[in-house]
Order: sequence, then C-alpha cells, then structure tokens
Amino acid sequence: MAKDFKYYSHKFKKLRVDHSRGTAPYQPLLLLALLELIDQGIVTGNQFKVSPELISIFIQYRDQLSLPKFKADPAQPFYHMSRPKNAFWHLMPKAGHELILESKVRLNTLRKLRDHIEYGFLDSELFELLKSRVTRSSFIAEILQTWFPSKRDMLEELFQVNSFEQFRWSLREKGGAVYSTEELSKEEEADAIVRDAAFRRNVISLYDQRCVFCRLKVISYSNENIVDGAHIKPFSTFRDDRYTNGLALCKNHH
Repeated sequence: MAKDFKYYSHKFKKLRVDHSRGTAPYQPLLLLALLELIDQGIVTGNQFKVSPELISIFIQYRDQLSLPKFKADPAQPFYHMSRPKNAFWHLMPKAGHELILESKVRLNTLRKLRDHIEYGFLDSELFELLKSRVTRSSFIAEILQTWFPSKRDMLEELFQVNSFEQFRWSLREKGGAVYSTEELSKEEEADAIVRDAAFRRNVISLYDQRCVFCRLKVISYSNENIVDGAHIKPFSTFRDDRYTNGLALCKNHH
C-alpha cells in the first residue's frame, strides 16, 4: 500500500487511546504538537527531541483539548506511539543504549526517555508530506475531526503560539523567580524541565551566549551552543531562579 496522505490519515484515525476512564487522547495530542513544531520552524529535520518546546506545546494542548482529569506528560505517547501497530513513529536510542529498546523496557517517563533516547522520528514518506503547509493543515483537520470534533476553534487560537517562549519571556521580564518549597513539591517532572530550560536559556541570552570568564561563543547550525546557564547559589538549596543568581559558563569553566 502506498504511504500517501490517505494511508497516514487512516493511521491517525486508528491511534491507540485509553478508554478506561473516558478517552485519553495523548497520542493525537502528541501528533498535533509534532505538527506545530514543524509549522513554527522549531523542528526543520526529521528529529524530534524531548525538548522544553515539545513538552510545553503538548501540555498546552492537553489542558485545552482534553478533560481535566487527564494529566499525563508527553512521555507516554512519545514511547507508546512507537509500537508496531502504528508503524510511522520510531525511536532512535542514544549510542550504547540500543539494547534498552530491544529489551522492551517501558520508557514511559521523561527521565527515562531523556536518558536513553536521542530523538523520535517519523517515516521519511510522512515527513516529506508534512513539509507542505497545505498537507499539514489537512492532517490537522483530520485529527480534529476524529479526536476533537468540538474543539476546532480553540485549536486555531492555540496554533502558532510558542508556549515555551511565552513562559521564558514572562520570566525574563520579571528577572526570574524564587520558588517556595510548597511550589516545588507540587511541581511535575515536565514543569521542572521547562522551568530549568527557561532559566538557562535566559541566562545565556543575557550574556550574549558567551562564557563570562573566557568570552567563548560557539553556536551550531541548529542554534545550539556550548555555553551553559549555571546557578551561582545551588537551586536545590536556595530555589533561586533570578538571573542575578546565574552565570553563562563554557563547559570548562562550569
């Protein structure tokens, strides 16, 4: 069977979801997040990492398009959508971690995914189709009609909103934040990853992506750099994410 629009549209309609407590549409939500990463130009190649952007977009869609009782992070669909039945989503293990996938260990937490998986990727045929904005819009319409028939208008408001960048800039305008023990005790793993990434990226940006000591600045074509945003006073002790408590450091000085 040709792997064309019709083929993948059928696959998207047959995604596996949990119906035990109502429909938990995590895999359709992940698909929408992947499509938005492409549409916003955040992902330009067929490699989808468990990034703060992916986490933020997924959570935004989850909270707006599904019932309040469904609170899973993207780790579950990121792993489970790679089952052979779907056959369009695949996981690339980190070097030396290939046996993890072969052993069928459940990589259904963000920590496990980030420890063992380099990225997820789509069928090459599907990714080629998704390069077209018109085709992406058609897939989105199919997903909405199947899984969220009453939420189309809401999705149009959410689409093209970079939720991670909004959060990062709101913190930057405030100069960062100090968190209470109570706030952190309620924090989910996904929230911690997004918060930590926002702090580090803001600190690096404030120092022009240069190490404060040696002034080293190296940025790759994928906009990644070798400079870290580091806390001066340990966050684990002081819970201080203000930017006065941050330095941009190269790997050596860090």
